[in-house]
Amino acid sequence: MASGARIMDTGHLGDLPGHLLLLLLFGGGGLGFHALVLQDGGPVFRFQLDFGRRGFVGRGDADGHSPTAVRTWLSPAMTLNYWNRRIDFDTPDGLLRGYYERAPDAIRGHAIWFLGTSVPGWTDAPPDVYAHLQELFNRRLAAARAAPTPDAFQKELGNFGHWFTSEKFDERWSVDMLVAALEISKKAEPDMSVVKRLADLCPRYPVECVAALRLMIEGDREGWLLLRVEDDARRVLKGAIDSNNENGLRAARRLIEDLIAKGQFGFRLLLP
Repeated sequence: MASGARIMDTGHLGDLPGHLLLLLLFGGGGLGFHALVLQDGGPVFRFQLDFGRRGFVGRGDADGHSPTAVRTWLSPAMTLNYWNRRIDFDTPDGLLRGYYERAPDAIRGHAIWFLGTSVPGWTDAPPDVYAHLQELFNRRLAAARAAPTPDAFQKELGNFGHWFTSEKFDERWSVDMLVAALEISKKAEPDMSVVKRLADLCPRYPVECVAALRLMIEGDREGWLLLRVEDDARRVLKGAIDSNNENGLRAARRLIEDLIAKGQFGFRLLLP
């Protein structure tokens, strides 16, 4: 198929019964949606496999069709079936592997967002589910590190902030992954909640939390971040200063001095 030719043939949406189509396109995330996606051999899974094999990755097409449908249900369907271990990177269907090979950053970013905003509501998921999801993000981070440019991973890695603030994953792993993701994306959403969580964790992880805050400030090209998170940013820096960790103290002092040099004079009150 030549470049620019039809990628998303919305005519295939008619293969689904009307009530399933409406639920997929407009009801993503609810219990009914989850039940349909996870139904063994059901119409949604067959439809998902068919679209995956056709390369339906939501890039739009020559007729101007919108990729809204794939953002709304294909990414959640992929991730739900992954954490339920119905598909994986080495399963014969090749669906997940093909999805990540072809899906653009916005679509992959939606998958990370969907998981990060879903896990806070999981009250009875066994620990191995979270370990399985950690494997997914480890793979995505490795892919970003191996890429010739970080531009293709900005939204995907930036949305890891939702995983970080969910408080559902291993604490040490979450902190390390946030710093690693920020080294590439310089963004973490939702930024205010991320900085608040960093402030809470800083007494235990002063070096990493100060590093994460620095990276977020460096990535804030508009200059609005500190206006929104100044109190929590102060808590991060004070937590590092009070941590009795020499490396944490040095990192906090350097960041405070850099902020003062940029005109953020209020932070000099934190210097010991």
